[in-house]
Amino acid sequence: MFGSQIDAFQGHHKWPWTITKRQFANNLHALARVITYTVVPIDLIGHDQPVVMGFVGMASGCIMFSQLFHSWAHGTKSKLPPVVVVLQDAGVLVSRSQHAAHHRPPYNNNYCILGLRPRSWSEPNSDWTEEAETFSTTSLP
Repeated sequence: MFGSQIDAFQGHHKWPWTITKRQFANNLHALARVITYTVVPIDLIGHDQPVVMGFVGMASGCIMFSQLFHSWAHGTKSKLPPVVVVLQDAGVLVSRSQHAAHHRPPYNNNYCILGLRPRSWSEPNSDWTEEAETFSTTSLP
């Protein structure tokens, strides 16, 4: 059932640059198929819920294009569109240097395609959430 995913994962770590050589459709078709089969029923059920549809659209787009973001993390700056370099430098998309750690053993970390890290990863205790809640309640009129 998961043989093709395991094979692709192992192959990608043997030859990580190949993702930059594939055509756009080749990199994205598998995720696009899953998104299509997922979004169509959600659209039929929740078409009158704009917030749900907005979330589904944004999440689906990010999921579908995650392979493109990943291939950009393997590209050289000189071959990337300037806007991609800006987004990588700003930390919105994962940069080449950040992603390089993903290709070093033991292959058990650095999987995030976006450059964003939730605050809870660097501050595992919940003190900061109480601080945010206190701030929001004290700022009320």
